[in-house]
Amino acid sequence: MRNLKEFLISWQRFFELLCHRTKHVFMRNLLHRLTFWIFLSATIFSCKKDSNSPDHLVVNVTVKANTDYSYEIGPLGDEEELSISRQPSHYLQNEIQRSSNASYIYKPALNFTGTDEVELRKATGSNGASANNKVTYILLKFSVTN
Repeated sequence: MRNLKEFLISWQRFFELLCHRTKHVFMRNLLHRLTFWIFLSATIFSCKKDSNSPDHLVVNVTVKANTDYSYEIGPLGDEEELSISRQPSHYLQNEIQRSSNASYIYKPALNFTGTDEVELRKATGSNGASANNKVTYILLKFSVTN
């Protein structure tokens, strides 16, 4: 981004120098248009999607009141992370368990019926020497019934 700014500042200085020395209206208009197209092109090409933006997964779940629910995440490497990024509102049990496979355990509050949700953050992709580069947010939407 710094190189782009330096280029645009250099172009602006060059453009100002030419405009002051150019008496012809045609040349000034041409330079204005050229500057516009260069700026527009630079803006479009600098706005590409970040390849490391997080993924979002929504899972709708029906749970019976006063019973446990387990969401299986699968195996996680030593450097990979699983955490609760947003807590549910109505729960007795709300935890992540790591064994050979990671899982999330939810148990609604005693005699609770209605809706609840929790958001999990899963970070994977580490090679041991670098940070995790793939983040997935998992939103579990619970419908707790009798």
